[in-house]
Amino acid sequence: MKNKFLFIFFLICFCGLSYAQTGHNRRMINLLSSGNYFEAKKFHDCLNVWGNTLDPFNDLFYKFNIANFENKPDSAAMYLENLLEHGQFEADTFDFYFRLWNLYAKTLQNYEKALQACEKAGIYLKENPHNIPLETVREWNEYVSGWKKQTHQWGTEPAIRIMRDNTKNTAPIFQETANLLYFGAVYNEGNRLKTVFDTGMTEFFSMDERIAKEIGVRKSSYNNDSTTIVNGVKARGYIGILDSIQIANIKLYNIPVNVLNTNSLIDQLSDSPSIDSTDIKVMKDLHQFARIAMGLKAMLLIKKIVIDWEKMVLRFPLDKEKACTDCKANLFVFSDRLFTKIKVNHIPSVAFIDIGDVTEGFHIDSWFYERNREKISINKSIKKEALSNIMMHSIRQNIHYEIVHHPSIMFEEQKVNLKKNKIYICSLMRWGLYPNFTESIIGYHFFKNLGKEILFDLNNMRIDVLR
Repeated sequence: MKNKFLFIFFLICFCGLSYAQTGHNRRMINLLSSGNYFEAKKFHDCLNVWGNTLDPFNDLFYKFNIANFENKPDSAAMYLENLLEHGQFEADTFDFYFRLWNLYAKTLQNYEKALQACEKAGIYLKENPHNIPLETVREWNEYVSGWKKQTHQWGTEPAIRIMRDNTKNTAPIFQETANLLYFGAVYNEGNRLKTVFDTGMTEFFSMDERIAKEIGVRKSSYNNDSTTIVNGVKARGYIGILDSIQIANIKLYNIPVNVLNTNSLIDQLSDSPSIDSTDIKVMKDLHQFARIAMGLKAMLLIKKIVIDWEKMVLRFPLDKEKACTDCKANLFVFSDRLFTKIKVNHIPSVAFIDIGDVTEGFHIDSWFYERNREKISINKSIKKEALSNIMMHSIRQNIHYEIVHHPSIMFEEQKVNLKKNKIYICSLMRWGLYPNFTESIIGYHFFKNLGKEILFDLNNMRIDVLR
């Protein structure tokens, strides 16, 4: 009888642990799939403290996603290869073959591995272990054929690369407007242009079509479309190639650039009777001031950039320079966008980093406010003016908003001096530009007030205030 009770006791314990592990796995998958990097890392640390573990497949899935978040595509590809060998993605397997091909072809430019991913996807569709309908299989086989074609086309272009020399590693910052950060760069050997530093732009570079013609941007051999994508929005233009860009002691080669027909963008918006002519003028001025911009993908290639507000330069530290050893990452990438964590009135908030945002202030999401309204009060005494959100590709007018009363913003336990900048409460989800977990937006004014010298370390995925 005693042995029977012991057996039942151990069986209950085992079932409880098994159920708990299933719950841990499910929760972790939900966090990773929805882009909750900080929560996933925190939960993983808690599991380690509790002595709990994810099952082997989900542990590998966790490592794959964290490598993606932390801009480590080589590691992400290795983990994904191993995950696909396990064969546990079931009906989603084809989607993960696409992700593998995308990593090799677009990010790593390893075209041999990209073609191997195509072959593996073809074998998976031929064997069809998950009984996918034949019509869908035929459609997906066409996708694979398209991947192969694109891979061969991309392989005809010279590889994207970066070189550094021992010359002066600083580029001057120019202050032409109150809301944009400019630096000097030389394009295609001899065309010196002022360039906007824009972490909010998802591509390598973007420029006006007239500038592209003047400096000799060539059309890519693999893209003949008459439209391109600006921050997820279609616009008239094409993908070009910049043969070289010199920024201080850094030289970038064979860099894709979004070439935009800005006149058509403005004309299209001007034809809308609902858009105010004043906002059209602001957009025209924005296009004039931002005729060429460097985006996040170029910054990820450069790895380390210091904004020195006191000396008014961008500085490019050597890779061996470290501002904070053994510090945890406080940045992550999701959907080609850069995020960090701030505190609004001591409440943690996931913030999208958009230094190209021309708004004089900060935004927090209305849903974030609703969840924390006991700690965030609204300034009801201030006179509110009409608020518009004007970007390179869109205008949003008459945005419903409130203004935070006596706000406090902190980054890494350091208080940010807001000066006269307001914090606006509005629905960011309605803008349709940001992942659903986005709770706030920080831009030019945030970093101007954060410190005299700010390091973007995109190798170790950290922002550090050096001074």
